[in-house]
Amino acid sequence: MIFNGDLSKYHPADAIMFLSQLGLNGVFSIVVDQRVIALGFQNGNVINAQSSRGDAKILQALIFRRHLTAAQVQRIRRIQTEAGIPIRTILAQLAFFPLADIADILLLGMQEVLLETFLLEHGAFHFTDTPIDPDGGQTCLDAGAVAIRFAAQSDEFRDFEKSIVSLDRGYTLVERSASEHLSADAQMVLRVAGGCRSVRQLIEKVPLDSHAAMEIVREQIERETLVLLPPANERAPSPSGLSLDPLFGAFRQAMKKMMLTSDPLKQLEALVNFCKAFYDGMLILTARDGQVVHCKKIIRLPGQGAVQRSYKGQLGSLAQDAVAHAVSQSGVGFIGETFPSVLLDRLSGESPAGECALIPIISQGQVSVFLYAFTRKTFDGLSPQHYLELLSWMPGAGDQRTHRNRLKNVVGRPFDATDTPGVAPKDGSAPARLVAMVEDLPPLPTLVTRALDLLADPDSSVQALEAVIEKDQSLVSKLIRVSNSALYGGLKRVESLQQALTRLGSKTTKSLILAASMQSYFLETHPHLKSWGQALWQHAAECGLAARRIATAIEFDDPEKAFVGGVVHDIGKLVIMLTESDAYRQIQNLRRQDACSSIAAERQVIGVLLMDKWKMPASAKLCVAYHHTVQQANGDRRLAAIAAYANLLSHCHGAQGQPATPAMQAEIASLVNELSLTEDQNEALVASTTVDFQNSGFL
Repeated sequence: MIFNGDLSKYHPADAIMFLSQLGLNGVFSIVVDQRVIALGFQNGNVINAQSSRGDAKILQALIFRRHLTAAQVQRIRRIQTEAGIPIRTILAQLAFFPLADIADILLLGMQEVLLETFLLEHGAFHFTDTPIDPDGGQTCLDAGAVAIRFAAQSDEFRDFEKSIVSLDRGYTLVERSASEHLSADAQMVLRVAGGCRSVRQLIEKVPLDSHAAMEIVREQIERETLVLLPPANERAPSPSGLSLDPLFGAFRQAMKKMMLTSDPLKQLEALVNFCKAFYDGMLILTARDGQVVHCKKIIRLPGQGAVQRSYKGQLGSLAQDAVAHAVSQSGVGFIGETFPSVLLDRLSGESPAGECALIPIISQGQVSVFLYAFTRKTFDGLSPQHYLELLSWMPGAGDQRTHRNRLKNVVGRPFDATDTPGVAPKDGSAPARLVAMVEDLPPLPTLVTRALDLLADPDSSVQALEAVIEKDQSLVSKLIRVSNSALYGGLKRVESLQQALTRLGSKTTKSLILAASMQSYFLETHPHLKSWGQALWQHAAECGLAARRIATAIEFDDPEKAFVGGVVHDIGKLVIMLTESDAYRQIQNLRRQDACSSIAAERQVIGVLLMDKWKMPASAKLCVAYHHTVQQANGDRRLAAIAAYANLLSHCHGAQGQPATPAMQAEIASLVNELSLTEDQNEALVASTTVDFQNSGFL
């Protein structure tokens, strides 16, 4: 019997009651928001239930009751991450103890899954009648009674959430009187509360079923042992009634002005107005045949506003300065720390130890115009440099020939006759140009897309997946090699694709296929860029491995999601390498030779566009967009923080690692705090990640 439907039209209580009355044997599965929930039925009774939340509760209870050693916990988590199989199956195979000895803990996990099921508002469900073999856990719940019980519990849970506005609401813990009598469970909840930030996190972390934990939390709120903080949407407004960040406001105003015009002089004016508020000085340079013939100098003086002065004549050659020459030749701006420059220091009148930007504005024939902005200080966190880099992509809409000729060399195809000098595309806006650039990149291979579709389909078989993957022998050999590696290998050596797929599990297989497709783009570029592609791929592979380690350490719900985010986080650099190969090579060489650093060379905007084209999941796009600006993440901020920390671990401990600068050390400390890692956890994480980096070649 096949039983399908959607929970928005068929309540979980009705579905379970129906299966109970029929006395069926089989698996009732629900897919919602990329989560999978499964209930095992035998003669109308629920004998097993599994979800990531239920598995987490089981493991928490086993740790709390000291049924497992630290080594055993680590082994279980590794198997969960690599194989993606339920914890109950893992425990049965490892046989640390008879499952019957922990039947109460297994029931705890089942209750968690059932409450999660009854809280669902939508989701596709599917029932397949098939014999269910008991695993010795001796767990059994009457399905009819379950339907009534958890329908009531889910209503109480919803009422509690409404009463406190949101489960994501924070709280403070008030010290209680030593004479106050509390149950053992209440004492445990308050102990756990000290290490959590929200009501939701507390309920999920306590080794009790969530309904029981909720009841205790509600009681402690009523006793004012837990004092709720104001909801985020009730924070007091600023005196002006607006909470708009002034930096973002200035950026938005400049962006709007630049998008509404294709006149490069008006775009330059918008850039200058943006820089006036945040930079100490600017130079507007006009060059002819590589010689600077005019300079407008704008200096901001405290209490005096901006002072301007102009210079004419033979002021110097762009070739005098390596950065200026590279920017002139490539058409790609430089955003980063100030650098020694005979030309720019002489014209500005100083050599500031801070940050700067050199942006090409116009390149028509032999004439070019540049904006140089500098500051005497360094910025912390999200800064004008980040926004200025985005704005730097706007100028030059009218000069498409140079870019298109460079692009032709890379993608190897002719362009339309309408690609003439000085003629802008029909839509000359920056987003249109970025999309056009991404559209010239190839899609993911058909084989990869088909394999990912099968992995996302809970009804697909291993045989169907094997039939697709076996057409690519390089991918077959890679999966077999990975399954036998130190990170995944078992006692028995894998010799076939089917064995590899079984050992790796669907989650790991999916992430490895994505990684393999990424690697082909990083390494199969122009021969003269191959070394840069290898360096980029090395960093990408390290970030993927580090992200998986971090996710596992903080008990993130899907470490493979973090792995994929880590691999693709620098995809914007790949786009530049494919579409602006000369510029990429020149700027990278410049950084090596002159030790010039850049704040953000990845071009996250382009990376997100490529993620859209490849139909990558929202989690991957989030890592691409926010791994430099975690606080601005629109979505799961923890995932953005995982990608950001993985990026820093690779930079500090990877194959191309360098000692952390004070700024990097401060960022690492901030991310460790954001991820709630203890000092011991972080030390262990760094050690294990460093070992992973040494084995990253198997990817």
